[in-house]
Amino acid sequence: MRKGIVTLGKALLSPAVMALAGMVAFTGVAFAEEEPEAVVEQVTLPLLVVGGGEVGGYFYSEAGAICRILNKNRDVLGKRCLVEPSSGTAANVVGLREGNLDLALMQSRGQAYALKGEDAFKELGPFEEMRSLFSLHGEAVVMAVRKDSDIKDGTDLKGKKVNLGRPDSFQRSMAESVLATYNLQHGDLEAVLEIELSQQGQALCEGRMDAAFFTAVHPAAGLQETLNQCEVELVSLTGKPMEAMLSNQAQFSALTIPAETYQGQTEDVVTFGTVATVVATEDMPEDEAYTIVKSVWENLDALADMVPVLGTIHRDRMHRAGLTAPLHPGAEKFFKEVGLK
Repeated sequence: MRKGIVTLGKALLSPAVMALAGMVAFTGVAFAEEEPEAVVEQVTLPLLVVGGGEVGGYFYSEAGAICRILNKNRDVLGKRCLVEPSSGTAANVVGLREGNLDLALMQSRGQAYALKGEDAFKELGPFEEMRSLFSLHGEAVVMAVRKDSDIKDGTDLKGKKVNLGRPDSFQRSMAESVLATYNLQHGDLEAVLEIELSQQGQALCEGRMDAAFFTAVHPAAGLQETLNQCEVELVSLTGKPMEAMLSNQAQFSALTIPAETYQGQTEDVVTFGTVATVVATEDMPEDEAYTIVKSVWENLDALADMVPVLGTIHRDRMHRAGLTAPLHPGAEKFFKEVGLK
């Protein structure tokens, strides 16, 4: 594994530097909180490198928040946490495999494919050394329909005009999962549309389609804009077909969009989606994995203050939601201690 070193040399802090005292950057760099003219003793710690996502994206912000928590507990962990920006799940899988990352955030579906060496990871082969630590928030599929469409659940899509999104897009793959769940083929629909996610709200309002799918971290601005513009409602995806799909595909999880998430949404929307997960490899020491999971568990409120979407984490599902890679022994030990098995 990659083992970097952070060294804070012996130096005098100027008033300008002291203005930054106590701040901990998302990249893991910290400033000692000292009085002016105080001497900072030399500190040398190995790095815990975390693969985030694109700068400004959810994964990068969440990785940064986790690093801030871990850096507060660096005396226990014995390492200083550093976020490495990346292009997302696929890049983080490669980083873990090559030993350039110690920890990584990845989407649950990507985790499942990487573990088995499927889909985009077919050439790399199975990543059997990957180990799960915990899951975070969901990214839910929401089916938005015109109120005059008479669509009340997934089976009602038959004979309707449905936007599936652009080919090879994440939006398309999730829409196809909905059709497969309810045993629908393209030929069962009146029309299959391939409109970009950013444009489908307007097309829905104009009557060019009866239903569209918004897969996102909610609330999503584009969906709220659509609800504001025309007579559209959100429909739950439930029933025995959905239950069967969720029982057979661990990369997806049952998710709920609580009432009032969107203006005008008076009821919960029950659906499914992917989950943000945090993984390592079997090379991570058990005590290190245990400390990471414990630190995050004990600071969920602080994490939610830093990144609001982390306020949607369900404690009782952190040990299983979206996790297809085996739990790391350190994570398993902690979750057993708090009554989760």
